[in-house]
Amino acid sequence: MSDDECATGFCSPVTQTCKPGTITPRYVPDACEGAATGARTISTSTVETTNSCAAMVTQSAGPPICLLRYSSFELEPSVTFRVTGGFALAIVTDTSLTVAGVLDVSADDSTDSGPGGDYMTSGGAPSNTNGAGGGGAGFKTNGGAGGDSNTNGGANNGGAIVDAAAAMGLLPGASGGGSTSSRGGYGGGGVTLVSCRGTVSVTGIIDAGGGGGAGGNSGSSPYGGAGGGAGGNVVLQGRMVTVTGQVFANGGAGGSGKPFTTVNSVGVAGTDGMATTTCALGGTATDASPGGDGGCAQTSPTNGIKFRLTPAPPSAPSGGGGGGSVGYFRAFTPAGVSPTLTPAAASPTFEAPGTVDTH
Repeated sequence: MSDDECATGFCSPVTQTCKPGTITPRYVPDACEGAATGARTISTSTVETTNSCAAMVTQSAGPPICLLRYSSFELEPSVTFRVTGGFALAIVTDTSLTVAGVLDVSADDSTDSGPGGDYMTSGGAPSNTNGAGGGGAGFKTNGGAGGDSNTNGGANNGGAIVDAAAAMGLLPGASGGGSTSSRGGYGGGGVTLVSCRGTVSVTGIIDAGGGGGAGGNSGSSPYGGAGGGAGGNVVLQGRMVTVTGQVFANGGAGGSGKPFTTVNSVGVAGTDGMATTTCALGGTATDASPGGDGGCAQTSPTNGIKFRLTPAPPSAPSGGGGGGSVGYFRAFTPAGVSPTLTPAAASPTFEAPGTVDTH
């Protein structure tokens, strides 16, 4: 006759039976209404794009969310499920949602974004008038600033901190500051994994790293290196959440400035945020200013390096781009239920757990 008599925590006094109990997930509050028609098991590595998604949830403050709805979802061990595209991602199940393989929602430099990772740009653009590098994208921390003619990070154009928990929508990581010639690295994905009446279990790997910024380009009046993209934003929601695997949302690194001893040369792109606890390295090239490293773990991204002025160049010098910030990992369970967050490796660490409403 009362909720505390039920293992699920949900009682129906009218029928004197225990109910399954359903959470009301953040960002996709209606997704748990009604039962899904089928399960999904991913047993071979595959790539999908949210751009072709059939079911969409609009957001007033964020990119549209591609909704994938199943009775259950299992990503098997040693299998990679790669998701890219212009929309954020929600995988929602009635019961269990298991990630035992690799869920890859990371950015690939400025070629492919994580889900929704091209929604916004954070960090100033590189300049072809004074050669300053672009700013890295901010998210959990400020992004690194681009180098200018006098000072490492002298462009003062790193992206600002964004509190993902306080945002009205499911935000992805932002792209770093770039231009048509030197493109900023894309952001890692905005993703929520939801089990309406069961457990979200991560024993494998989630990778939501940001992309590396491009190297400086544009001939005798070159742009500086572009900024790195920020790591993504991954939100786990269920009646229970258990994480014993590995989770990464590292920032992408900044690109190097254009080598200035050769007029038609191009700088080197920064490294993408990696699925390790090691920071992505800024692009380096002979006779060019290196880019800043991406953020990782508890380490903030670094600034792009100032112009190299020796030996005497035949073309204008340019600075390195700044590194991108790490992203966020968060878990939400009903009040009174403590998630198990003991990842084997995490970069960055989880935010403090939150609560999700139930009905």
